[in-house]
Amino acid sequence: MREKTSFDSPLVKIENKQKVISESGEGNYDISETGALLIKDVVKERCGLYKLLSFDKDGIYEEAFVRLELSNKPRQECLLVSLCDSCYCSSDAKTNHNVSCSVLGARPQVNVSLVTENKDLFNVTVRHSTDTDTFDTIAHMEVSMNTCGSKVSVRCTVVGSNIFGIKDSSMDLNSAPCIETTDTLTDATAKDEEIYAFLDDFRLVVVVAFVVTAVVICMVVIVCITVCKKGRTDNSKEEYQEDNIELNATEPLLEHSSHLSEGEMETLIKHLQDRYQSMSYIKPVPWGEKVLIDELYTETICNVTYQNSTTETKTSKSLLDPKVSQELKRALFIADIGHGKTILCQYLACQWTKKELKEQKKEILFILPLTIIDINAGIGEQLHKTLTGDMNISREQLCDIILKRKCHLLLDGLDEISQQEKTISTHVVSPGDISLKRLLNESMLNQYPHLRLWVTSRNIDQSKCIYGKPYVEVEILGFNADEIKTYVRKTLDYYKKLQPCEKRIIHKVGLNDSSAVPKEKETSEENDEEIIKKTISTLDQNDLVQIFRDTPMFIVMFIHIIMSKLLTINGAIKELNINKMSSLVSSILTCLDRRFLEKQGNEKLSRELRPLRMKFAKASLNYELDFGESIQNFDLDETRLQAHEIEMAQSLGYTKSMKASQRVGVSKSDYNVFSDEYIQEFCIAEYIVSKDLDALDKFLRTFKANKTEENKRVFRILRFFCGISTTTKREKVLKLLLINECWNTLIDCMYESENVEDIIDMEFKAESVKPSTLLQKYSSHLNMEVVRLDERYHMNAFKLFLGKCLCSNLHFDSISIGSECPLKFLLSLKLPMVDTFELHNISYVKKECSQTVVNIILWAMSTNVNNRIRFSKGNVPAKIDSEWIRKCNITIAYNSDGSDSKNDQILDLVSGTWKKPAITNPIGKLLAAVR
Repeated sequence: MREKTSFDSPLVKIENKQKVISESGEGNYDISETGALLIKDVVKERCGLYKLLSFDKDGIYEEAFVRLELSNKPRQECLLVSLCDSCYCSSDAKTNHNVSCSVLGARPQVNVSLVTENKDLFNVTVRHSTDTDTFDTIAHMEVSMNTCGSKVSVRCTVVGSNIFGIKDSSMDLNSAPCIETTDTLTDATAKDEEIYAFLDDFRLVVVVAFVVTAVVICMVVIVCITVCKKGRTDNSKEEYQEDNIELNATEPLLEHSSHLSEGEMETLIKHLQDRYQSMSYIKPVPWGEKVLIDELYTETICNVTYQNSTTETKTSKSLLDPKVSQELKRALFIADIGHGKTILCQYLACQWTKKELKEQKKEILFILPLTIIDINAGIGEQLHKTLTGDMNISREQLCDIILKRKCHLLLDGLDEISQQEKTISTHVVSPGDISLKRLLNESMLNQYPHLRLWVTSRNIDQSKCIYGKPYVEVEILGFNADEIKTYVRKTLDYYKKLQPCEKRIIHKVGLNDSSAVPKEKETSEENDEEIIKKTISTLDQNDLVQIFRDTPMFIVMFIHIIMSKLLTINGAIKELNINKMSSLVSSILTCLDRRFLEKQGNEKLSRELRPLRMKFAKASLNYELDFGESIQNFDLDETRLQAHEIEMAQSLGYTKSMKASQRVGVSKSDYNVFSDEYIQEFCIAEYIVSKDLDALDKFLRTFKANKTEENKRVFRILRFFCGISTTTKREKVLKLLLINECWNTLIDCMYESENVEDIIDMEFKAESVKPSTLLQKYSSHLNMEVVRLDERYHMNAFKLFLGKCLCSNLHFDSISIGSECPLKFLLSLKLPMVDTFELHNISYVKKECSQTVVNIILWAMSTNVNNRIRFSKGNVPAKIDSEWIRKCNITIAYNSDGSDSKNDQILDLVSGTWKKPAITNPIGKLLAAVR
C-alpha cells in the first residue's frame, strides 16, 4: 500500500480465494501465484513507500515496507553466487575523475547504473562494460570538473535477482580547492591553473613568481637533505633503508601509514596463527577424513635453476631450511596439477605456527591464494579481505609490513590469474598500497631487501609469464622410489595409531583373520615391513596405477586405498577397486573435483562440473554420436566451447595447455587439449551413458562400421561404459562385442561389469563366479584369440572370464594365446572345454631345455584340452624328454612358421622327436575302415 493511499483501502487483496482489486489500482496491480505483489506500467507517480500485508488462515498478519523506484530491470538475473547484489565505487583523486562501479561474481550484463547530482554543471560521459565472458560487471564514468571547490555526488546502483532489493554505494567527487598552493595541487590541477593563467595576465605573473619561489625553496631543501644524508652513521643508513623505501614512479608514492602497535601486531599474528592452523590439515583421499599434514608430508624432488642458469636437485623440505630459503628471495615454483604446490604452502604454514612469537615477529608469513583475484588490485587490499571485521588494521598498514619489514609473501596459483593480463585495468590502487601486478612485474630486490616473494604456478609459457625476472625457478618433479617408500611407511604409522587393534598379519598367500591376533599386541616390525613391501609391489604391478604414477596427488590416494584394504579398514575407501579401469579413473576425477571445490570461491560450483564434462565429451564426438575412424585429443580452442569453460576445465585439471610447434612462416598460439586420454574417454563414456537407448544404438552402429582391435581408444570407451552404465545398456554392448568376436574387449568389459579385486595370485574357484546367460545363448563353435596378457589388468579380466566360461559350460573349437602371456600365469589357468589350444611364439621355450615344453604339456593334460596342443612359430627343443608324457592322450604339434595345420610336425611320444605326419592314401584308409 502506497503512502498516498489509506491503509484501510487496500489496492489488491484475496477474499474467498479470489483476487479483489480496487478501482484505483485496476489494471496496474496484481498478486502472483506465489503471493508476490506485481505492479505494472510503473510511472513516476506510482513510486513511493508501499506497505505489504500478508494474512494466514488464523487472521494473523505480517507487514513489511518496500520503496518502489524507477529502475531498468536487468536482462538476465544474477546467479546465486556471493557478492551478486553488492557493488562498490572507486575513483582517482584528480579533477578529471574516472569513476568505476564494480559488481563481482554477477552474471554478465547485470544492470549497473551511475547516478549523479548537479550533473548539468559538468561534462559527464558514461560507458558500460559489455564483456559477456566475465562474471564481473563494471560501469565506467568520466567526470570532468572545470570549477575549483566543486562537489558532485555519485551513486552506484545494482539491480539483482530481487527487483525491490536495489544495492547501492555512493561517493563524493571534489575538485581542487580554490587555494593557490602548489603543495596541495595535483599535476592535473596545475595544468588547469596554467590554462586560466594564460587567460589572465595578472594571474600569470603571480603564478610565475610563485613557481620560481617554490623551485628555489625545493633546491635548498634538496641540498640540505643531501648534506644530512652524508652525515649519518652506517646504522642510521640501514634504518633509513628499512623504514623509508620508495616505490617506482609507475604508481603514486606510498603515503605514510602508522606502524602497528605491539598489541595490534600480536592480534595480527594470532589471526594468522589460527588461519594457518586450519590450513595444516590435508585430505589424502578426497572422501576421507582430514589428517594433520605433519603426519604424512613427504618431501618431493625439485630442480632448482638459479639466476646464473645453474641447476641443482634438492628436496622440497630442504628449500624451507633458513640457510637455503634466504637465497630464494624471488622464486617461482612450477609443477603440473597434483604435484604438491598448495601442499607445500600448507606445510610451510604449519611450520610457521610452531615457531615462538618472537620468531614469528621476525619474519611474518602471508599466504594469499590467487583464485578469483584481480591482478590490478592492491596487495594490501587483498590481504585485508582475509582479516576479520573486528581487526582495526588498514590495508596500508599491511602493505607497510610487506615492504618495510622482514616478510615472507607466498602467492599460490599464478596460473589462475595469468589470463587477466589481457584485460584493461580499471582498478584504482589506493595510496599507501601497491598493485599485485606491479609486485610481480618489477624485481624490487634492491628497494625491498627484506621481502621474500614466492609464487606457485602450473607450467606456463615463459614469454607470457607475468612474474618478471629475475627469479629462481623451482620445478617440482614428484616422488622417487625412496620417497614413495617413506610415504607408505608414514601411512602405515598413521593407520596404526588410528586403529591399533584392527590389523591383519600378511602372509605369502594373503591375509589371516584379525581374530588370530591378540588385540593388545601391536603389529610387529617384521609384519610392518611385509605390509610396506606388499603395498609397494601392488603399486608397481598395477599397470593402471602406473599410468598416473608421476602425479603425487594420485599416487598418495592409491597408497591409502591399498593400505586400507591390507589392514581391513572399513569405510568408503574400502569400496574402491583400483584394479578396475572405470573405478580408478572415476576416483581420479573425484580427486580433481574435490581439489577444485575446496579453493576459495569455488565452493558452490559442484553442480556445474558434470555438465562441463558433458560439453567436452560432446565436442570430442564432433557434437554427434560419431567417433569416425578414431577418437582424437584435438585442439579444444577450435570447438564451440566458450573461453570461460575451457579456463574452468583447465583449472579443474581436465585439460592442459600445450606449446604449439613453430615452423618457418607459420605462427600458432598455444592450445588446450585433454590432460589425459583416459579422462577424455571416461567423459565420453559418461556422456553416452546419459543418453537414451536410441542414442546408444547409433553409437554402436558407428562402432560396428569401424570395428578393429587396433582402435584402442574406442575400445577403452566401451570398457568405461560397461563399468558405469546400467544393466540394460551394458548387455547391448556385451552382445555386440560377442557377436563380432572382439574377445579382448569383451573380456575387459565383462570384468568392468563385476567388482572383482586382483585375483592373479589367488586360488580362484570357478564355483564362486556366476554363469553368463549371454555367453550361453550366443556361444557355439567359437575360436578365441587372446593377446595383451602381459598387462595385469587384462590378466585379471581373462582369469575371471575363464571362470565364467567354466560355469557356463562353454565349449570352444580353439583358444589361442600370444607370446606376452607369462609362463607362471599360464600354468595357473583352468581352461573351459577346448578342442585345440595354441601358443603363439612363446619366448620362454628354450631350444636346449625341454622341461618348459613338458610342463606346458602336463598342464594341458590336466585341464580341458581335448584334442591338440599346438606350438606356433618360435623355437622348440629338437628332442623332448618324453618320460613324463608317454601317457599323453592329446596330439602335440609344432609349426615353425605359423602356417596351416597340415604343415604341423607331430611329437613322437616314444622317441621324443618331431616328425612329419604320415601321408595316408585316402582310399586305402577308407578300405581299412570298411574292413
